[in-house]
Amino acid sequence: MSEILRTATLEKVRDGALAQELDNTLAEIYQDCVSRPSLKKARSVTLTIEITPRAPEDDEVGLKRVETQFKIAKKTPPKFLTRPMRVRPQSKGFSFETDTDSVESAHGQGTFDD
Repeated sequence: MSEILRTATLEKVRDGALAQELDNTLAEIYQDCVSRPSLKKARSVTLTIEITPRAPEDDEVGLKRVETQFKIAKKTPPKFLTRPMRVRPQSKGFSFETDTDSVESAHGQGTFDD
């Protein structure tokens, strides 16, 4: 069955795979908002549709086919994990106390265990 590419038919592209991927990405953005509600930076989801004409075959006249690529991208603010460290000039480096890196003593700090 042939469909005309329109916003109403996007859910039919690749038997619904495009719509499912878009829904999954929106769910990830929702979860990021729930996980970090005090972070007032915007999150975004972008659907890019690239359409490239294909050269006609030897016996074809005019445009008969195009290559179509769908890209879904998301952008969320970066996650930060901060840690105070001391400057150690004699070793040309930075030092920190390893016994303070537990979750219990890192009150208010985020973790990467999402």
